[in-house]
Amino acid sequence: MPPRLLLGLSLLLAPFAGTHAQDPAPKEYRVLLVGNSLTYTNNLPALLRAVGASQGTPITTETYVAPGGTLSERWRDGNAADALRTRKFDVVVLQEIGGQVGCLASASRTRTAPCAATVQAHEGFAALAKASGAKTLLFTTWSHDERMQGRIHGGMRKLAKDTGATVFNAAGAIASLHKAQPGSTPYPDGTHPSTQ
Repeated sequence: MPPRLLLGLSLLLAPFAGTHAQDPAPKEYRVLLVGNSLTYTNNLPALLRAVGASQGTPITTETYVAPGGTLSERWRDGNAADALRTRKFDVVVLQEIGGQVGCLASASRTRTAPCAATVQAHEGFAALAKASGAKTLLFTTWSHDERMQGRIHGGMRKLAKDTGATVFNAAGAIASLHKAQPGSTPYPDGTHPSTQ
C-alpha cells in the first residue's frame, strides 16, 4: 500500500488522535475495516497500525473481508454488524467494489438489486457506526477506465451525502503517487496496489 495512501488514511484519523500533555498514555483508537482484497492485500490493517505506532498513536484493527466480496455480503453475514453492536470503534472504514458504487451515478441502475443492496449495506453500517459514536470513512477504490472512475467518485459522493460519512479518496492518493513517480507500477497485478 503506498505510503501516501496510508498517510492520507492516518490524516483522516488525526481528529481522533489528539492527546493532551497531561495524559499518561495516548488513547488507543479502534478501527473496523470492512471490504475485500483491496483491504487485505498488503495487509492494510497492519500497515495502518504501523503508521499509528510510528506517530505514537496506538491503533487496533478488526477486519471483515472476503476475496471479491461486497459490502452487502458483509452486511448479510452479520459479523461486522455484530462487532459494531457489541464493541466500541472510533472509525469504520467501508471499502466496496467500484462497480457496485458506480451504479449510483446512473438513475436507471440505482434501482437494480445489486445497487440497492450496496446502498442498504452502506446505510446500515453507517447507522450502526453513528449510533455507537464512530466516524464512517468510505474508501474510494480505483478503475483503469476514466469514465468508470468518474462514476465511482459520483457514487461515493452520493453515499457520503446520504449516510453522513466522509470519503477517503484512496484512488486519488494512488494516482497522485503515480503522477509524482511516473516510472512506478501502482498495480502490478492490474488490480491490487503495490507495496510501493
